[in-house]
Amino acid sequence: MIVDIHNHIVAGESLQTFQAGPINSAGFHRPRGVVVTEKHIQAAKWHGHKHSEVLDEVGSDFAFISPRLYTMMHSHKPEKIVHWYCQAVSDALALQVKMEPKQFRAIGGLPQNAGVDVKNTFDEIDRCINNLGFVGTMINPDPGEGDGQTPVMSNEYREHPWAHAGR
Repeated sequence: MIVDIHNHIVAGESLQTFQAGPINSAGFHRPRGVVVTEKHIQAAKWHGHKHSEVLDEVGSDFAFISPRLYTMMHSHKPEKIVHWYCQAVSDALALQVKMEPKQFRAIGGLPQNAGVDVKNTFDEIDRCINNLGFVGTMINPDPGEGDGQTPVMSNEYREHPWAHAGR
């Protein structure tokens, strides 16, 4: 079995446009509606993002797709806009997998935020795995994006209770 482990979501400009709304309003308005549709993904593929064709060409059985971590806004405030954006990206990933289930498996991004308890990511972990069918989630080792104040991965603050299972 050949698995391509490094691919990112293909959604065209729709996610960037969505992202600008909460940033510009400083979280005053919660975005409404569907962020990414099948039409957006098809248009992005038309513009050269042809993951599935490349996977077939090189003989991959499937690929993991994930958000681009640097776009996930982890140091932005207020925290709620990070949650909104991460949820929108996860929804877009789920749609991409739904459109090509034999080609892709999704890995979700978490709404981590600098200086905020890691427990605030648990609902999105559950949603990604249990509701959207993702195979996992990514953890940003530096959600403070260099602020020097956010605990590092080895800090007990960053450990989830299930990290100790079986010890």
